[in-house]
Amino acid sequence: MHTVVFFVFFLSLPAFAQDLLGTEVGAYAGLTNADPRLMVALIIKWVMGLMGLGALVIFLYSGFEWMTSMGNDEKVKDAKKRILYTVIGMAILLSAYAITMFVFKTVYLSTGARIYN
Repeated sequence: MHTVVFFVFFLSLPAFAQDLLGTEVGAYAGLTNADPRLMVALIIKWVMGLMGLGALVIFLYSGFEWMTSMGNDEKVKDAKKRILYTVIGMAILLSAYAITMFVFKTVYLSTGARIYN
């Protein structure tokens, strides 16, 4: 009995996995044959965009806190400090974005590829 279970389940699974995990799965999942360098650059663009969105939210919240502080010097001081740090962070983020895109474009073009965007 154990031999039948072994042959039925354990020896038939690799054949099933090959059919299930073949080349058709990538097409079914929506994967493309895109260049991995471009995919990494796209992921970095999205992450930096989300970080910029987060900085914008912090900047707006700090401005709102400053406007609604009703003369409380401690709240105004905290809001100004947060705005200053957000502006510094945005400058760092934008320079990191520019450097990253320059490096990716240089590496991509040095390998003989063409960029269509």
